[in-house]
Amino acid sequence: MKILLIHAIGKSKFGGGEKWVLSAAKGLQERGHMVFLGCRPGSVLQARAEERGIPVRRFNIVSNLSIYNIIKLALFLRNEKIDVVVSKNRDFTVTGIAAYFAGTPVVIARHGLPLRRNITKHRYILNKFAGGIIVNAQSTKDMYIGNGWFPEDFITVIYNGIDVDITCDPMPFETMYPGKKIIVSAGRLSQQKGFNYLIDAAAILKEQRNDFLIIILGKGELRESLIQRARSAKVENYIQFPGFVKSVGPYFRGCDFFVLPSLYEGLSNAAVEAMAFGKPAILSDVNGSREIVASGENGIIVPPRDARTLANSMNKLLSDDNLRIKYGNKAREHVLKRFSMEGMVRKLEEFLNEKLK
Repeated sequence: MKILLIHAIGKSKFGGGEKWVLSAAKGLQERGHMVFLGCRPGSVLQARAEERGIPVRRFNIVSNLSIYNIIKLALFLRNEKIDVVVSKNRDFTVTGIAAYFAGTPVVIARHGLPLRRNITKHRYILNKFAGGIIVNAQSTKDMYIGNGWFPEDFITVIYNGIDVDITCDPMPFETMYPGKKIIVSAGRLSQQKGFNYLIDAAAILKEQRNDFLIIILGKGELRESLIQRARSAKVENYIQFPGFVKSVGPYFRGCDFFVLPSLYEGLSNAAVEAMAFGKPAILSDVNGSREIVASGENGIIVPPRDARTLANSMNKLLSDDNLRIKYGNKAREHVLKRFSMEGMVRKLEEFLNEKLK
């Protein structure tokens, strides 16, 4: 197959969706397919793709009706005789129209998150141009099917494969912060991730103990307001914001457990990666969380927007070393079985081949 993956994310953004598209491109390439990655010129994603030997084509898609990019993309699809295009939701209108004019490729939409805005418009565009949809959580597929939008076989669930070096050296937290247990969270510093509730939970937890440190990895528009919230709650000495780190593995391997209090998710890559290192996770009960964590077996599920329950759950894991080890072993076993990179790429290849028949 000749495949184009379109992912024209902002230049500085790099998160779960970007990790997925790189892994998918490289995996399909290694299976003998000709793969191109379409991305924003000068982006972090472009640099990472080139580092991995993935051919890049630059498309500066900044609106849903960019005539220039529709023409440019249509010409590329026709000239390169692309068989199938996989596009994230934000770029799908331009991709779908370009493919229509090119007249050749099958267009597949990939949704890392359920649709939340402009739902009627997106449903129309998907029905008009999509040959299928890939989602990363069964809960997302169930939502679409339950609404009667698409037939069962139009959507497939392909879990994100993990691509981490679980043998990496851990961060030396015991030396850096003697006597402290380390809780790591990670994600874009945006409203979606619910980090304000984690700060509130830290303030509650501080009243019970002082032997913990929360490290929130990532960058985003809420960084300064979150730092100020931590100061106002008088937990600035209990929370750190290191910003974006290129490799999260050492943090995950060195920490005691992982927390993510999201308000909505598709399926959290960061949680899956942390669990691959044998760390239990505390996740809020949204979308695909229960497909990762079986509460009381390999982690804990808490209600979203509930700082007190989050604090109590954190305290439970902080207080019981044996429980953390038990949950962590089960976490590693679960994600290595369900979220393998080989399985992700194989299922993706099978779905694309099926849609080309």
